[in-house]
Amino acid sequence: MSITIDPNGHPRPELYTLAHRALPGIAFAQPFAILSAAAAGSGDRGEFYSPIFDQIRTVDPSLVMGPYLPECSLELIQIRGCPGIIFKLPTPKFPTEAYIAGFFAEVALHDVVPELSADMCRFFTLECGWNFITETPCSMFCEWTQKNDHLNYGEQPMWNGDPNSFLALIDQAIGTKSEASPR
Repeated sequence: MSITIDPNGHPRPELYTLAHRALPGIAFAQPFAILSAAAAGSGDRGEFYSPIFDQIRTVDPSLVMGPYLPECSLELIQIRGCPGIIFKLPTPKFPTEAYIAGFFAEVALHDVVPELSADMCRFFTLECGWNFITETPCSMFCEWTQKNDHLNYGEQPMWNGDPNSFLALIDQAIGTKSEASPR
């Protein structure tokens, strides 16, 4: 996956809002609903993303989300027998834009019920980064918490576009409960 990153640019507000505010906010507010919506709309990105894009525009009418829909997709996943969703996002052009995001419920698949607590859920991003020492692009593996804290698990190699490499990072974070640095 070859992309050009502008280290001096600013993230596009639409994409920053989608990955860092809207998706984690909705996921933590209604974890059962987002898993159900993904299951129902996993074959139709418009069915899943359009209501989220509408909510973003309600908060900030200046954000135009429609052109990004063709680049968005989602996939239901399981890690260690627990359900989740990965959100494939538009290709980043600037640091802090996310390549991919993942929502994960730390409960067995058969225990997912309407009363699913946000305390049992986690939201991860793999973000575009820039190493200012080597002056090269990189990826940053991060987590958003229910309290809207942003945890940085550190620099990763440039993402190659393979969702399995992102899932491996999530699996490692879940398995080790790694220490992270808030930023």
